[in-house]
Amino acid sequence: MSGTPRLVIIAGDRGRGKTHRLSLINSMLSDGAHLKINLSSEALSTISVTGLVSLISGIAGFSAPALTPVSEMESTATVWMRDEVIPKLMDSLQNIRTGRLVWILIADLNNYSIKDKQTSQLLLLLYEQLKRVDWLRVVLDGFKGDLPASLSDHTPQLVERERASDASQSHIQTFFERFSAYLELPVDAMTIGFATNLMHQEYTGFLNDDSETALKRLNHKLKVVVPVLLKTVN
Repeated sequence: MSGTPRLVIIAGDRGRGKTHRLSLINSMLSDGAHLKINLSSEALSTISVTGLVSLISGIAGFSAPALTPVSEMESTATVWMRDEVIPKLMDSLQNIRTGRLVWILIADLNNYSIKDKQTSQLLLLLYEQLKRVDWLRVVLDGFKGDLPASLSDHTPQLVERERASDASQSHIQTFFERFSAYLELPVDAMTIGFATNLMHQEYTGFLNDDSETALKRLNHKLKVVVPVLLKTVN
């Protein structure tokens, strides 16, 4: 999680676990090494530029930076956001992060549209900062719009698109392997294999019971199993 890509876009049909994959990413990121800013598209749908800055500031734990009003800048709203809003917001995040990676995670973008065009543009300008700083990460659940040209799919080292689907046994195994590697846990292949088989059996039962809630139930189950796995190696 700490390396590339820096922007992850999660797509998929309803009931295939897009939002729960976002939740799983959240659970894997320790508070000590990561500053997580979780935003809902419902809240973003009616918010203004200054409201968004205040929202991010409040979640991150700092006072919103004082912004010179666009009316006093003798410039367009786009230039104001680029030259006034983004630099001050990024400086504030830099000051508060104290060595942590900053994650901006936005849920349910496929369910709500952002009504304020300037707010939408500010988010795109924020995503563009991924090319400028190495401490920012963005995860977008259900994003269907166009990325800035600088973050197009021609830059795979920055952008990764994932499609949420039914979890296979290899998906579950990969999750345990990546989780163990990320936390540098001394978990052997036999333990990972046992945990994988157990979770896949549980997931198969969830699918047979209700396919639309299966990934959600798997996510909850993994949150129970992971702490147990941590205890076995500590």
